[in-house]
Amino acid sequence: YCDIQCEEIQEMLRKLPDPRPGTKCHEKRGWLPVGFSDQCREIINKQVKAVLRRKMNIPEN
Repeated sequence: YCDIQCEEIQEMLRKLPDPRPGTKCHEKRGWLPVGFSDQCREIINKQVKAVLRRKMNIPEN
């Protein structure tokens, strides 16, 4: 996620604790907590929808 230029996600990454010694790396999510990728996906989807609404002049509600 280091290449995603989204301040909200970068802040989430900064708040993550370092993995404890001996913690095994998960094959799909590495050392990220369960649900982290889902949260990031929701944030990006929300931002993409907002940009598309602005570009297409679609009201938010």
